[in-house]
Amino acid sequence: MPDAPLHPEPALTAEKLRRHIPALDGIRGLAIVLVLFHHCTDMSNNGIVDDAATLLLHWGGFGVDLFFVLSGFLITGILADTRGHRGYFRSFYARRVLRIFPLYYAVVIFSFIILPNLGPALASIPGFPASTAGTIESKLDRFGTVGGDEWYYWTYLSNFVAAKVNAWRHGILDVSWSLAIEEQFYLLWPLLVWLVGPRRMKAVCVALLVLSPAFRAWLLLRGTDPFFGGETTIIDVYVLTPGRLEGLSLGALIALHLRGGSDNLAPARRLAALVGPAKIIAPVCLGLSVLGEATRHLSDHAVHSHTRFTAFAGYSLVAVGFAAVLVLALAAPAGSFWHRVWTCRFLRSFGKYSYAIYLVHMPVRAVIRDLAFGPNFNGSRFGDALIQFPRIGGSELPGQILFYIPAFAACWVVGWLSWNLYEKHFLKLKRLFPYERKPKVAPPTPPAA
Repeated sequence: MPDAPLHPEPALTAEKLRRHIPALDGIRGLAIVLVLFHHCTDMSNNGIVDDAATLLLHWGGFGVDLFFVLSGFLITGILADTRGHRGYFRSFYARRVLRIFPLYYAVVIFSFIILPNLGPALASIPGFPASTAGTIESKLDRFGTVGGDEWYYWTYLSNFVAAKVNAWRHGILDVSWSLAIEEQFYLLWPLLVWLVGPRRMKAVCVALLVLSPAFRAWLLLRGTDPFFGGETTIIDVYVLTPGRLEGLSLGALIALHLRGGSDNLAPARRLAALVGPAKIIAPVCLGLSVLGEATRHLSDHAVHSHTRFTAFAGYSLVAVGFAAVLVLALAAPAGSFWHRVWTCRFLRSFGKYSYAIYLVHMPVRAVIRDLAFGPNFNGSRFGDALIQFPRIGGSELPGQILFYIPAFAACWVVGWLSWNLYEKHFLKLKRLFPYERKPKVAPPTPPAA
């Protein structure tokens, strides 16, 4: 049996930093699982157990902030590695379009063109029961229309339309608010990296870390929406891009920091220096954010005094906590417990299909909840499910836990189908837009003796 190496391979080197890192698939998987817990929790909250579980599970909505941190890290890393190369802008934007546009616009077309006409189309089929068509149409109406604001969704500005009306507009496309923030980031960040350069971009990231919570504070103190007027609400604070930049900036800052140094092991040394603080920062910041989120869910959308903690500092705490989680995932040595967690098949598979799962999980959840297995609302909120959540001691928590199984499984299947039948065929076109690398310069030939 060969002896174990005295000096194990570093978790991260400059060469590995430019390749696919499996642990990041696990980070992405955790982000989408958190979002699924948030949106698939629909208990009627009869008692302290259900109330406490609901508050904790709805914290999973911050999974979008983990997506922000990861996007800032990956995108900034790509831009820093390819800055100055020929085709810098063309390759970046073309590859982003191939990854994002095909599925997103397929969902938008389905939501705005196909779905509203489905009921009338069924009714026009000879022999199709008119009552059934009417029932289908009435159920689909719950996904809503956006009253002439469709162009916000076609142009990745859905976060602004949510702030405009201070409400969620569409049962399927509401989730696109976070995608809109990322797309706006993708649009401007490459130019900024190109003009400023990686070293000075660190100062830009630090400035955004200060300006983002300052923008939220200004919104609260102003009391009115600066873009559309009206009273400032939690939705304004939650979705407007200038107030949600900490995660993207922290991810970018980590990417830029790890790329400092001139040798292959420089990222490992820089990463090792961050591990100690990250072990403290992650649980403290995320724990405080849980407490802040609990107070927010006890209020309505108006900005009351007991929601100001979340609005002022809660989002910053989440971003810092998830940035620390990213550091710990990158630093986990191969074979360690945490490396096995981040590279486990469950999280990596959800991470691989996370984009499709995120876009379609709302209607998938609704179909299961309203028709097959759902909470007991006595017909007052959702459809009449075939099986209702069982209660134990008045609590719906057992039924809610059982609901996660078909909901998560169905979302994963839809994501798998989307990837294999649709998305990956567009991604194959990325070969037409490669990231060019600078040729290595050969060392000078030593003079002859």
